[in-house]
Amino acid sequence: MRYRAGMLSVCVIAAATLTIAQAPAFDVASVKVNRSGAQASRIAAPRGTGRFDVTNALVHTLTLNAFGLQNFQLAGGPSWISNTRFDIAARTNTAASRDDLSAMLRTLLADRFHLETHREPRDMPTYALLLAREGHLGPLLTRTTTDCEALIRAAAAAPPGPPPTSANGQTLCGMSMTPSSLNAGNLPMAGLATTLSGIVGRMVKDETGLDGAFDLQLTFTPERSSAMPGGPAAPPIDANAPSIFAALNEQLGLKLEARRAPVDVLVIDRVEMPSED
Repeated sequence: MRYRAGMLSVCVIAAATLTIAQAPAFDVASVKVNRSGAQASRIAAPRGTGRFDVTNALVHTLTLNAFGLQNFQLAGGPSWISNTRFDIAARTNTAASRDDLSAMLRTLLADRFHLETHREPRDMPTYALLLAREGHLGPLLTRTTTDCEALIRAAAAAPPGPPPTSANGQTLCGMSMTPSSLNAGNLPMAGLATTLSGIVGRMVKDETGLDGAFDLQLTFTPERSSAMPGGPAAPPIDANAPSIFAALNEQLGLKLEARRAPVDVLVIDRVEMPSED
């Protein structure tokens, strides 16, 4: 029995080692500090190329992208993660989904920036997304009738570009955003709640009870600056546009109700400036 227990321990250790060794990673990656002084940044992963290109981006922004977080869900870390910018040229020799690329970016941050984190719940102000009037939708919120599977198949054979739109400007099977507008097609309410989280700076939970997917157009005045730490200045605001709260009610027939709840936060325990290559 002792021999079997010992063999089991060895197998467990070997399995753990194998898991670590097989963590998704880019095959080649170059990291350099960007000293251009520019404010605009770009993160691109052209479909079907195996490339992941970053220009003039902050570690703060890269971490949000790698872990799929909103700005308010990241805490800790030195000031340089929000003011020192980097260029990254990474490649993978295998087909990679968006989730694969996020995992590879997490591995790159751990390997090159020695990023170490932990998660913890923090009590924060939140919002619940609700119907403003039970059983009624706003004039710019309608159930999707587009055959998105057919549209996606057609788009796969076409050059990359913005999501297709209808004759009246409605985005189909995708999303277009500016700091003061949202145009989306085939979007479930949970997806709208996630998008609103980034707009209002709080976690938004869908409690509308609406299933299925929707087309919507929303125009509003930003409640706060849309600029990221160290990013370019926010564009001018149209003072005549309604607030996000009024726009949701008038245009979509929805409302945000203030709540307080635990929110999952990623805390940076360690991060270091990388050696350039």
